[in-house]
Amino acid sequence: MTSSLRSLDSITLDPPGLGFPAVEARLSIDGKQFETGVHEDTLGAAFRVKLSPGAQHLSAKFFDDQGRSLDAFYVYVTKVQ
Repeated sequence: MTSSLRSLDSITLDPPGLGFPAVEARLSIDGKQFETGVHEDTLGAAFRVKLSPGAQHLSAKFFDDQGRSLDAFYVYVTKVQ
């Protein structure tokens, strides 16, 4: 499976109108944790994960360099052959 994370700004930033200054994306799924670095010009994060059959709990977040987090606004999950 491949998951792509994307986020919209939903926290108060100073000055207003700037995107969330993420430096890391984290994915938690099927009891496993994954992380990848992101940069100022990154539009999302992609993870390739082997999953167990059945329903899974998924959590996806972006983190800034101060440890503040922002939940991903949406996640795409696709089956990879």
